[in-house]
Amino acid sequence: RHSHPEEQWGVLLEGTDMRIQNDVEHPVSAGDFWQTPSGFRIRFEPGQNALWYLTSSVRLARNIESQDLGQPDN
Repeated sequence: RHSHPEEQWGVLLEGTDMRIQNDVEHPVSAGDFWQTPSGFRIRFEPGQNALWYLTSSVRLARNIESQDLGQPDN
């Protein structure tokens, strides 16, 4: 069980999983999308062939804004 200081978004790419947020179970399957507010306790109970991806919506956006990405290659 853990938490993050920033909001988290996630999507399950393949299989099934059990996402537990603040001690409430949320079964998820391929294609399901979720949002976890900052500070919420979360954990996962792996299901069958689970493959998931998470990204931080707030931190990612701030990192992109603060970078000098330069000019696109032509």
